[in-house]
Amino acid sequence: MGRLLKISLYNNLYKIFVGNAISIDCIYKKEYQDRWYFEDSDGSYNNNIIIRYNGGDFEKIDVVFEFVLVIQKKVEQTFYTMEISCGWCSIPVSNLQLSRKEKLPIRGGSPINIGEISEFNIRNKRIGYIPKLTNLLERQIQSECPIRVKIFKDLTNEEKKYIDYLPGLIICHSASMNMISIYRQMLGEYILNHKNYLLKCIKDEYDLANMF
Repeated sequence: MGRLLKISLYNNLYKIFVGNAISIDCIYKKEYQDRWYFEDSDGSYNNNIIIRYNGGDFEKIDVVFEFVLVIQKKVEQTFYTMEISCGWCSIPVSNLQLSRKEKLPIRGGSPINIGEISEFNIRNKRIGYIPKLTNLLERQIQSECPIRVKIFKDLTNEEKKYIDYLPGLIICHSASMNMISIYRQMLGEYILNHKNYLLKCIKDEYDLANMF
């Protein structure tokens, strides 16, 4: 049915995922079944993401990219939609301190139980003269995920302004960043305008709790 790239944060010390996760739609091309394609435009909604992590333990946090197949399975007369993980890669947040390009090796298993992807498990069937020729030239397929990192100081002033209003722990599509930031600005103004009422509610709850 489709292909997704899921992105999340993983704490290596406690072996747990933290914060939220987002998905990026991938494009399937039958000519290159072993490749995962994204929208061509670098400025598209689907390509660019924002990661903000204000914790001090950068070396313990990884950004995890998981490659997921979405399929339908028929059980009796009912179709069920299922997601199958077929590989993942990661990069420590501490390695995202410079703007640069990076190629991440794709692995099998999971961050908790790391495995290697066998060459025989890669479906590299290609259709057409040029794809088949490319297959011969490449010989062995390299399972890797190319990414491009752009750090905070290299962003535009408008992007920096929006990021300042984001939560301290979040992954989001860059196109949704302004909407999230505006919502948080409005929420902050509402709280400030009603702070006396909110403080009264907190005090009343505290007094009520101390009665028992």
